Amino acid sequence: MLITSCHNREYTHGNVGTARYPLLHYFEVSIILQMTVLHSYILLSNEKGGNKSINGIDVVEKAERDFEILKEQYGKKSTELFEAHYKRLKY
Repeated sequence: MLITSCHNREYTHGNVGTARYPLLHYFEVSIILQMTVLHSYILLSNEKGGNKSINGIDVVEKAERDFEILKEQYGKKSTELFEAHYKRLKY
């Protein structure tokens, strides 16, 4: 998956709030976190006996399904959709 913005400015220096479309950066940071957090969760689960469920929910399966939704939504992003989204938010 291709991340399309400069990570240095938005993520390292915390400038997401000044971006024209902050939602783009929230998409991308969610993708980055999913890749690292899920992998870490699997490693720790395996180290602790392999149970990947919490309260009867298979966390890995749910995270993978949700990630597919996120990737689909990220793939549909466009300037026009961001413009429409942020126009609706203005009062």
